[in-house]
This record gives sequence, structure tokens and C-alpha cells, in this order.
Amino acid sequence: MSSVVDKIKELKDSLGPNKVFEDKATRIAHRMAHSPEILLHKDRTNDFLPDVVVYVEDTDDVVNTVKFANKYKIPLIPQGGKISTEGSQGRKGAIAVSTIRMDKILEFDEENKWVVVEPGIRVDHLGEFLEKRGHCRIEWPLTRSATVGGRIGTDGYNRWTGRWGRSKDTIIAVEMVLPDGNVSVFGEGSNKPLKSALGFNLKDLFIGSRGTLGIATKIWIKTPKLPAVESFGYRAFSSMEDAVKTQIELSTDPLTSAWVWRTTQAPRAFLEQGKIVTGAEPPKEIISLLDFNFFGSSEKMVEMVRKRIDEIAKKYGGFLSDKLPGEEQFGKMRFTNRDIATNVQAAFVGTRPKTGERGGLWTPVDSVIPNSNVPQYLIEMNKSVREFESRYPGLSKHAVYIPGLSINCGINYLFFWESLIVDVPVFSREFSNDYIQFYKDHANMVNRLGGTVSFVHGYAPREIEEELIKLDVGEQGYEVMKKIKKAFDPNNIMNPYVRFTEYEDDPIIRAIHEGR
Repeated sequence: MSSVVDKIKELKDSLGPNKVFEDKATRIAHRMAHSPEILLHKDRTNDFLPDVVVYVEDTDDVVNTVKFANKYKIPLIPQGGKISTEGSQGRKGAIAVSTIRMDKILEFDEENKWVVVEPGIRVDHLGEFLEKRGHCRIEWPLTRSATVGGRIGTDGYNRWTGRWGRSKDTIIAVEMVLPDGNVSVFGEGSNKPLKSALGFNLKDLFIGSRGTLGIATKIWIKTPKLPAVESFGYRAFSSMEDAVKTQIELSTDPLTSAWVWRTTQAPRAFLEQGKIVTGAEPPKEIISLLDFNFFGSSEKMVEMVRKRIDEIAKKYGGFLSDKLPGEEQFGKMRFTNRDIATNVQAAFVGTRPKTGERGGLWTPVDSVIPNSNVPQYLIEMNKSVREFESRYPGLSKHAVYIPGLSINCGINYLFFWESLIVDVPVFSREFSNDYIQFYKDHANMVNRLGGTVSFVHGYAPREIEEELIKLDVGEQGYEVMKKIKKAFDPNNIMNPYVRFTEYEDDPIIRAIHEGR
């Protein structure tokens, strides 16, 4: 592939000098993403440093950038909020394409219940805009600095996925710049935010593609109205298994599945980490905590839903603790403070508050398990936590493994969201080997239980990424993925460094082969 530095004048002439940056400070700012892949490489400063950063401001800028890259076969790395765990980190020899200047709300169609936005708008800003008008903050990930364009790349989980679905369901059409520079709008079988039975559902092909098939420039999102009444609650349990049984039934019961939009189960180990924020130890009788928020068209409806929640929770031993605030208050507190608590853990877990060490990198391990195998998964996951230090000594010196939250995202499975909090500065071959082995062991266990390796974050260590993808999609499924990539992007310019490891131009793969 050609060097972009040699062609920088042509790119600046095409876009304008205030959109193309080659200074080291800007390039460093676009080097790291949330991805833990950087932990596995010694020369992370250079291997992940893009040659140039381009700030696109409209569709024409994206088209011109893509055509330039395609002409000279230069890799493009689309970047939004850079909080995804895979795909948006920079690479040596590549152009980082930042969409954060494309942050406009282009249209709000209240009658048709959709909004049209540019990819760089933050989900929090869009959510505030919609809530003020009585509509749902429907694209709502944990980290509110995420951009809507990033949701195209990841097919992200939303707080209300149990009711409205993930990004694939909330995003109803998308305008894409393809790897050859052509522009088209893709819906579900049409070129509108409407379904058609005549065409392929091409919209969903791009959602979750990690920037490997194109760059989104315009996005249509559904905007349902908020119900009249919202309420919160929780139930405590003496076992994690009883809590998730309750969670599953709430997701499948005819009444609660319609109105309980979110349930989150937290095991005791996770709650104990919360004392970093609250300063209080959770009551000893609470081994697992299930909190939820639910809606209704009236107070009478909310009370009916609350009664049904109570019936289901009591069946599995759920209770309200007299050592906690009132149900509504505590349930709301759990919901509204989770963002802070989860991110603070990365900064303060382990010995950091006493030693003054820098914070760790929060790394998700996010599997999906079918309902029938959830009890066995809990047994094996908890065994992995107990044996973490003995099985992975090189990793456990620099990481803490926290058993995960479970979240309702469908009627037939639960999404488990565990965490590795890893020291950022560390590098050793022992650490890398243990880290990779941990992911392999976890993926094989999940696959044996009929689950899938990653629901949202899409992270697999680059060295074993192909292997883990094949666990989820199979050999033939992976071949189809490669054919689609080749058909859309014959010059392999669109984020060529994820999912398809046979490309030898990847500096990270070269570093692995060179033993770094």
C-alpha cells in the first residue's frame, strides 16, 4: 500500500487544510481507542499511531477521502467517540477518519416518529433533544460520549434493548459511503426508513460491520413517545441463580415483558466494588441484586405491573432489604448511578486508592447464554473467577476479574457482562499469553453451552480473532463474511485490521509474527 504522507498535498487540496492533520499530537489523540488490543503489544506507541487524521464535515468530505484512499490503496480507520472495544484504534500507515464534526440533527419528524442525524452526534446530546420533546432516549449505551455513527459499527446494546431492541432495531435507515466512493441509502429492503419485501435487508449488513464495509454519513432513528409513568424498583436474592431466574421470567411473562423495559442483575462481587463509590458494604444477606425500571400508561397500570413483579420475585425468594433505602428510591439510584460506578471501578479497583497507581483499562467479557443453560454458565463462570489467579498467573498479577452483570436483551437469552480491569502500562509475553488463553478458554466454555462469545463489544485478541469468529459463525459463515468484504472492498481499504487476519499488511499481525 502507498504511504499517505507522500500524497498529503493532494489530500489537503481535496479537503482543505483545516481538515487534514499530520502533527504528532493530533495523531496521538487518535491512536488509542477503548480496545484492550493495545495491551498485547510492546511498541503500542508506533504500531497504533495513524499517519494522518482527517476531520470530515459532510458527505462530500467522506466521498473525497474514500476515493483518495481507494486510488492509492491506503487504509481508512473510521472513528467516532473511540470508546468501542474493537475497530476504531489507529494503525501505522493508515488515515484515521474522525466524524465528530458531523454532529447535526438534520430532521425531527414527529409525525413519522423518526429523527435524522449525522454520525458524529453524541448519543447523550441526541437523547436530551428527544426527552425534552417527550420521546424516548432510545440509543442509550452505558457510555454517553458514544457517537451515533459508532453505533452503526458496533450494533450496540441499549438500556431499553429488552423493549426496543439494539441499534439494528432502533436505526431504521442509513446513508453509507461505500469503499468505491459511491453513496446510497439502505433500509430494510428499500432506500427509505421503511421495510420492503422486494429488496435485500442491506441496512443490517452495515450495522455491526466495524467500519469494514463503508462510512455512515446520515442515520434515521425511530423515536417512540415515552409512556406517561415511569417507576423503579429492586429485589435482593440469596443466590445469583435465583436472581437470574427472576430476570428470565420477567423477560418472558406476558405482562412484565411489555412494561419492564430494563432489568440488571449484579452479583455480590460487583456490589462490593461499588463501595469504592458509596463507602458502604452491601448487606451480608444480599448475594445478588436485581434492579429494574418499568413503565405504564397510568399509575394504575404501573401498580399492576409492580404487583406482578413482586409475585414473580417472591417465587424465587426475592426480598426488599430493611438496610437499604425505599424500593423506588434505591431502584432509581442503582439505575442512574451505574455509569459512574462502572467507570470508577476501572480507576480505583484493587490497590490503586492506597498506592496512587494509574487507573486500569476496563475490558468487557460479554457473552450471550440461552436461558436453559444459564444455571450451568453461572457455575462455570464463578469457578473461573475462583481459579483466576492459579490458571492465569501472568494475567492476574496485572488484572482483576469481576463476575458480571446480567441484562435482559431478549426473551430467549441473557447477556452477561463481566469485566477485566487491566493495568495499562504493563507488557510481557507471559501477560499476553495468559490474556489470550483466558479469552480462548472463556469462548470455548460459552460455545459448549450453546452461547455466543460477544454480544456487543466485539473484542477478541487479534491473534485469535479468526478462531473466535468461527466459533460463533462457523467455517462457512466466515467464508461468506470474507466474500462480502471482498465484493464491497476489493482494495481492502476500509478498516482492514479487524476480522480478516489473513491480510499481511497489518502492522499488528507483523508485530505478532516478529515476536513483539
